Amino acid sequence: MIIKVSVNVIYLHTHDLGDWLSVYGRQVDTPNLDSLARESSLFLNAHAAAPTCSPSRVALLTGQNPHSAGMLGLAHRGFAMARPEQHLANLLQSSGYETILCGIQHEFANQSSAGFPYQEVIGQIVRQPQESHDEFQERRDREIAKAAVDWLVNHRSDKPFFLSVGFFQPHRPFPARSPIDNPDTVQLPASLPEDRRVKEDVATLRTSIRLLDTAVGMVIDALKSTEHWQNSIVLFTTDHGIAFPLHKCRLTDSGTKVALTLRHPLLPTTHGQTVPGLVSQLDVLPDAV
Repeated sequence: MIIKVSVNVIYLHTHDLGDWLSVYGRQVDTPNLDSLARESSLFLNAHAAAPTCSPSRVALLTGQNPHSAGMLGLAHRGFAMARPEQHLANLLQSSGYETILCGIQHEFANQSSAGFPYQEVIGQIVRQPQESHDEFQERRDREIAKAAVDWLVNHRSDKPFFLSVGFFQPHRPFPARSPIDNPDTVQLPASLPEDRRVKEDVATLRTSIRLLDTAVGMVIDALKSTEHWQNSIVLFTTDHGIAFPLHKCRLTDSGTKVALTLRHPLLPTTHGQTVPGLVSQLDVLPDAV
């Protein structure tokens, strides 16, 4: 497959977000992601191909259903793609793109996996000795964003690039809840009971999503401060629903519905467009077969 594209591709992704952005009517504080949505095409009814991590990510990045791509379970539990050359990063690399991973990915068990598609890996953040869980979680996505920002600002090659920036939030375990996230004012996910413990958990989810939004904002600001904003496709999405009962790992609307924004610099009439129709993450990349 030959891809004839002259623009960069920047793939911003995260764990377990579902459609929990305020542009989807959720009671969360996401000004940076909302701003990105207003400058992109915002898909109001987008769904992952699976409600679990590796299968949904592989589906998006190959344009194939998980069973067709060979990814029926999680990469770190022994599952692997049947044809890793069909991963978007490998397809773009074969067409002359630089491929860079910053932060997390979950299509391959590790960098030594067959067909690992990234030529450069940055932003691999680890917990430091004596660092508490909450301290680590609070800085993790910020440090990933900083690594991406440094790469973007210092990039000098004339070759187009595919940059995957993978954030952790709002995957469990959540960081410590911010005092501004009041359990008494939270919007509960569908089907969950009016219970104080549930409200406290959802309030902590809001804290986690705020950390994610701040990190994404750092990357978007860096893009806008360079020429990359005007010559890069920017895709933001997540893998599946939030990590609550009846959501993540459930083959239901709440398990598969995801945030999805896509900005193409050469299609300005689509900037600020909302798309109400049903779409799948399978639609992002044509099937390579």
